[in-house]
Formats: sequence, structure tokens, C-alpha cells
Amino acid sequence: MQQLPPLTLDSPSHSPSPSLSEVNQIEFMYHQTEPNDFGLYQCYKEQPSVEPDMGLTIDELSDAPTFTSHASRTASNQTSSANPFFPFINATIFWLFAWFYELTSKSLSDLTSLVRNVIRAPDFDCDHLPDSFDAAKEIKVLDTIDSQPNLPFSLSGDWHETLVTIRLPQTGVKHVSEEEAPKFEVTGIYHCNILDIIVSAFQDTSFLDYHLKGFQEMWDPGDGHPVERVYGEVYTSEKYLEMEDELHPEPDPDSLETVIVPCMYYSDSTHLSSFGTAALWPIYLLFGLLSKYVRAQPTSGAAHHLVYMPSLPDCIQDAYKQHFNKPASLGILTFLK
Repeated sequence: MQQLPPLTLDSPSHSPSPSLSEVNQIEFMYHQTEPNDFGLYQCYKEQPSVEPDMGLTIDELSDAPTFTSHASRTASNQTSSANPFFPFINATIFWLFAWFYELTSKSLSDLTSLVRNVIRAPDFDCDHLPDSFDAAKEIKVLDTIDSQPNLPFSLSGDWHETLVTIRLPQTGVKHVSEEEAPKFEVTGIYHCNILDIIVSAFQDTSFLDYHLKGFQEMWDPGDGHPVERVYGEVYTSEKYLEMEDELHPEPDPDSLETVIVPCMYYSDSTHLSSFGTAALWPIYLLFGLLSKYVRAQPTSGAAHHLVYMPSLPDCIQDAYKQHFNKPASLGILTFLK
């Protein structure tokens, strides 16, 4: 890394890019990193407090079954003192019941699965099964799970329950305004406070991977070729850099750093089992300060649970019959979802 004064367009450091305006080029030359082996370097408007890319290791940038890897900084934050096999007391009992409820009928292949996936599981321990083991007694913990105080959706924690009111449309029925349409309340919506999630994320060890300042990423191909700008991350986009300019405050007397936090939302209904109709509709919150290559890793924990949407209750058809004397069509129900 090198600290540079503002550069003029005739600076010999890099070839000028014809695709960038002169003003834009000079503006981003307050701080510049050294080009890496691929000719990529970063141009900041101000000195960044952290540069996450400088601390990346080869283990965090590559993955293959034949590689020997070590735990990354982001993955290390996933350990928890909570029992991962809740409500069962240990992994052994959990695996037994997981196998038992996997299928409604058993076969030789299921017996093979019992041996391979349960008995030979690395955390299976026969000492976890006392002589007094009783499956009927152990399964009762599932019947009392709703009374547990520390459930993921416990209202004493970070989750809040709310309801929303939706308007009921009907084919062939017109109203003067949307406010005139019948109303229907959907309950059982669990959500977290967005600010609480942001605070929690910034207190987590994954914060080490966050880019707190936007920058222009440049590529110098060498051999006299013009320098090109590289796009690929939220924090290198023109929109993000514009937001930094718009919201940049006066210098803070306490030297507190101002960070623009781009929030990204994702939602998709999830089928929970290979049989039945049980489903879950989560809404996730991700932060654009984290590289897309980290966010895409299943083990990164980058997707924060924000909302869980319930399915439309069956009684909604009763409401339609009450207001319109006929049920809602499949298309209308899809629209309401």
C-alpha cells in the first residue's frame, strides 16, 4: 500500500483511461493501493480505516475437495454455545430420531442408512444412550417445545410478532378506491428489527471482512494498454460512491467513522420436507459491504434472518364467501401471497 498525494492526469504511475473523466480520475487518487499480481488496484477518496482484501488467505479464496483448508475468519463466527441438537440432549439421540422420522416405512436401504448415517456418524456415541433409554419418553420433548423460553421465535428475544392488513380483490368486482375493498388480517408474522441486525452484524467477527469505504477498482493490463475500471461489487458501484458523497457529514468531533450500509433483501418460499406440504417463507437481509464471493458461501452466515412470512390461512376463503359470495381463485390467492 502506498500513500499518494492527489495525482494529475500526466502522472506516470498509470496510463490514463479514456473511459474515465478527468475529474473522476483525479478525485479518486487520494489513496491508492499497490497493483496485485493481476494488475488490480484500488483508488479511494480518503484513507480507509480497514482494507479487508489485504488480509485474505488462499484458503478463503479457493476451495476444492483435494485442498487442505483452514477455518476462515467468517466461518469462525458460526460456533455457538447453544445446543445445536435442541430439543434433544445430544447428537446421538438426535440422529436416531432423524432416521426414524425420515420415512414412514422401513426397508433394507433404510437399515443401511441407519448404519452409515447414524451409527457411524462421527458424533454418535453409545454412552449417550443410557440403559434406561425410552424412545417414547425422549419424543415427549417435541410435545413441550412450544413452552421453551429460548426458542428462536421467543418474543422475549429479538423476534417480534405482528400482523398485516391486506385488501381483498375479486374478479369482476370494482371499488371506487382500494380503501373501499374488504380487509383481511394476517397474523403470525415474525420479524427482527433491522437496526438490531445491523448492530449485531457489526459486532460479529465477520465485520473484519466488511468494506467500510467505497472505492474504484482499476485494472492496469500493462504493456502500454489503457487502464480500465472494474465493476463487480456494491461498494465499487457508482451508485454507492454517490451515496457516500450525499451522506458524508462534517468531521465528527469524536472521530467516529460514518459508514453507508447497503441492505440487500432476498426471499423465497422453502419446502421443508420430501413429503407433505410444510413450507417456510423467510426473508433474508444481506449487506453489500461484504464481497459477493463471501456472501455466496453457504458457511459464511452472511444471510441474516429478518422476517418469516406465514402462509395464507384457510379461513381467507371464508372471508371471500362472506364478502363476495364466492371463493377466491387460485390466481387471486397467488396475488395475495
